[in-house]
Amino acid sequence: GAGEMENPARTFYVSTRGDDKADGLTPETAWRTVKRGVRDLRAGDTLLIDEGEYRTREASLNVRDGTIGFSEQCGKPGAPIRIAGMPGKKVVLTGADFLPNPAKPVEGKVYEFPLKGKPLYNTVMESPSGIKLQQTLAPEIVKEYPGTYYFDEAAGRLLVHYAAEGQEGVRVARDRIGIRIHGSYVLVENLTFQYYYEAIYARMNMPYDKNAAEHITIRDCRFFHNYKNGIVIDGVSFSLITRNAGMKNGEYGTVMMMGLGHDNLYMGNWFGPSPYTERQRREYEYNYALGEYGFNSASARNYVIGNVLEDKLSFRWKPQALDARFEDNMCFGRYHVESSILPIVIARNWFGGKVSQKGIGDDLWEKDFEGTPIVFKDNVRDRKDFNPENKIVFEAEKLRMTLPEPVFPEVTFTDVQAKFIEHDSAAICWTTPECDGWGEVAFREKGGTKPGYRSSSRQGVRHAVGLTGLKADTEYEYRLTVKGRRGQKKSSDWYVLRTAKDARKPKVLEVGPGKLTLDEASLAAIPGDTVKLLPGRHTGQFIPIRSGTEEKPITLKGEPGAVIDGQMFHAPLIRLDGRSHFIVDGVSFVRPESIDRTGLILVDNCRDITVRNCRADFHWEAGPMIRGRGCSNILFENNISNGGDYPVTLCGDHITVNRNTIVNATMWSTAFWHNSDLTVTNNIFYRPCIENKRNTALAFYDVRGKIVSDGNVFWSPVPEHPTGGTIMDIASKVLKRGATLKEWQEVSGLDLNSIHADPLFVDYEHGDFRLKEGSPAKGKGAELP
Repeated sequence: GAGEMENPARTFYVSTRGDDKADGLTPETAWRTVKRGVRDLRAGDTLLIDEGEYRTREASLNVRDGTIGFSEQCGKPGAPIRIAGMPGKKVVLTGADFLPNPAKPVEGKVYEFPLKGKPLYNTVMESPSGIKLQQTLAPEIVKEYPGTYYFDEAAGRLLVHYAAEGQEGVRVARDRIGIRIHGSYVLVENLTFQYYYEAIYARMNMPYDKNAAEHITIRDCRFFHNYKNGIVIDGVSFSLITRNAGMKNGEYGTVMMMGLGHDNLYMGNWFGPSPYTERQRREYEYNYALGEYGFNSASARNYVIGNVLEDKLSFRWKPQALDARFEDNMCFGRYHVESSILPIVIARNWFGGKVSQKGIGDDLWEKDFEGTPIVFKDNVRDRKDFNPENKIVFEAEKLRMTLPEPVFPEVTFTDVQAKFIEHDSAAICWTTPECDGWGEVAFREKGGTKPGYRSSSRQGVRHAVGLTGLKADTEYEYRLTVKGRRGQKKSSDWYVLRTAKDARKPKVLEVGPGKLTLDEASLAAIPGDTVKLLPGRHTGQFIPIRSGTEEKPITLKGEPGAVIDGQMFHAPLIRLDGRSHFIVDGVSFVRPESIDRTGLILVDNCRDITVRNCRADFHWEAGPMIRGRGCSNILFENNISNGGDYPVTLCGDHITVNRNTIVNATMWSTAFWHNSDLTVTNNIFYRPCIENKRNTALAFYDVRGKIVSDGNVFWSPVPEHPTGGTIMDIASKVLKRGATLKEWQEVSGLDLNSIHADPLFVDYEHGDFRLKEGSPAKGKGAELP
């Protein structure tokens, strides 16, 4: 760490009553902002911050990227630079503007605020709950869905729909970092940070290999509601993180270690739960309370000792530091290592969750590490057997803090209807205002005792569940249940419906103004129906409740100019999971929700699905254009995918991917898993990954049968991008790969008639992927109007 102050120099002061034009040398002549206070600090100086809440812009210490050896704002041994809250005072630094509620709501829990300037990283949070609101692109969505906001930049207004009861206003994110440290011998203590992207960010100046940031101490600090991390230690060494507490800290938890950092000690901290709060996020994914992120083998001897990690995801090495130690910790949740097996001592910890290590297994204990360089000893699973050598962990327990738990509205059922009743099926629809979640229907013949159950796959306040396999002209009872995103749950009374006597004939269902909505058409469609999308934009999702048949498939047909617009809110835009015998033809897709990489068209466990003549323009975080697991007889033909992550992701058998144009993928153009009878022909694969990646267009994992790949066109405007494909095993280990098309042909025997050539699009930059005269790709790729 930074050591203690043995040779003090000057002391400066910051106060909520201060003035940045003052000299800062006394409490009476204090500065007003922390940013001003940090600016002139030198070795041995102390900045004391008085009690209060400070709306703090990024305060930078020794930041001078592009230099070598710059150390003007570095401390020295015995004379660190000290930034501290006054002893016994509560000093809060916040990176967001607080907007109090106006006198009256627009309606219900919907409020409108005047606001200039887009929120940083599109982040708006309720206060005091700290729930991160989901951005929408339409005010009508906000009025319907709790936990959302809409920002109209031109009009300077922010529309918010609260998820929790009793909210006092919103926090609009403005500043990424509270205190940025690019130097050495710095001590930060007794401060509380909230509503930053990264509250404290410490690293060396660039170039990283010519500079250092060392001997930093962060102690007795608190971190709440920071929406990526509380602390980021990026390449810092010989530093001490101790006696800190934090919870409800965003994307990657309270503390994230990164980069080249080595010889750091994380000791005696308490880090509590940090679940995701945005409405369409799972509560836990990679938000570990404490973890090392990135991949860098130079990280070494980082010690994690005597901490309380009280979260479902407690600790992760992504990579593990070489010769690290993880000792005397209370690990309430998962301990996980994603990197290769390296020497480490894991000793005298209490593990309340699973211990997992890539390359060994998912639920491990002492015997599982035999024969490895991992020393796993004296750890316990029973809390009462915990006997640490370093008793600081019990002091860390005393740092445990709580924040008030939000209260959410009671569940109410409105607009309950049985719709689109057929002789063998019906759609049950209802609304739960202020309860955003998932619906379930229990149903039985009237007078029966044992019900069946069906669930919706769509989250929201409007619910639709399909009941199929019913008897004609029969009364059924049904009961509704909703499980809310925020933990609410309630069931209704029983309702009654009667099925139709006879089957109706197939017909055309038109979707457009004055016709059916896209959601309604998906509930109404029966085998043999054609759902016709009229020209224009259609919002919502197509989630049919019935399958087609081999003789009577269900067709979703887009007229020229028909677009399904996800409004950056809905995903997937088509969900066919578990359905069979569908044709999707001539539909364009734009603006799917881009939070969870869900995908645009889902075909999990489907049979006999055709997707043709479609186009998708979408962000990489929306996921694939088409994604299917366990599917069979899939034809993906004459489509354009512009963007996305692994745009064509299919797992199954009898799959054909023919004459498509796949452009601007993020990681790989395709991902084929466990396939047999796979045909990939006559496609154009253009820029298979982002510029700094080196991935191929084709990715085959765990090949299980015949693959045909030929007649394709490969090209990238980035010369360093490899050509062709990669064959991997089930653990993603590369088995065959070529940097050039010739190498790929030689190692795989595939793509013998494929070419590596610029297809000569009419206007690649503006999304016109038609081919110019003289294109070497003539007859390949998609041809759309």
